[in-house]
Amino acid sequence: MSKKILPSFCAISVLIVDDDKELRETLREVLSDEAAEVEIASNGKEAIEELRKRSYDVVVTDIKMPEMDGIQLLDKIKKLSPQTYVIIITGYASLETAIEAIRKGAYDYITKPFHLEEIKIAIKRVSEKIKISKENKLLIENLKEAYKELELLNKTQESLNNRLSAITKITEDQKKFNESFSVDYFLPSKPLHLKEESSNEYILLELEKLGELLDKGYLTQEEFQKCKKVLLAKL
Repeated sequence: MSKKILPSFCAISVLIVDDDKELRETLREVLSDEAAEVEIASNGKEAIEELRKRSYDVVVTDIKMPEMDGIQLLDKIKKLSPQTYVIIITGYASLETAIEAIRKGAYDYITKPFHLEEIKIAIKRVSEKIKISKENKLLIENLKEAYKELELLNKTQESLNNRLSAITKITEDQKKFNESFSVDYFLPSKPLHLKEESSNEYILLELEKLGELLDKGYLTQEEFQKCKKVLLAKL
């Protein structure tokens, strides 16, 4: 079995959504060390367009944005890409809304003002969670593959056992035949003792039996010819 192995580094993709250009650019720069790919969107509409193009492991979004706020975006993300983790950035005044977002399926929230290290730690936690999830999935796949190979081995073993039983039976039949039959019986050194009135019929029956023995492989062609010659000489 070719066992699949997950890389030690779990490469994740992150989408940052914030109408503050300076903040989203800063976050992209900071999180580039924690993720394999970091993209940005200036509002919820752009974020949905990005998510329709491809899936992201994590979306980091501000809760207060024009046209579509973070809660509305969360609802759409959960319908469009349920496996995506959402981290909400919120101010103290909207803390209750952030807690509501957690109830609706957001993974975490960070309150403003915040240290950039807080965002990095949150992303690391998500990355580890994703890695464990992928490892579990990979483990299940490997177990399924191992089970299939075990089933195949069991079937192969069963087939081999059946063949061995068949060979053993043939060997036993051959042994019994060898014990009860000797080609020497038909050779001139040991002539047949037949009743005169049934000798011809008996010889014909014996010739028929010899043919069957030849067909079954109990006699070689040479042995068959020798026995046949002796029997025909008695007619």
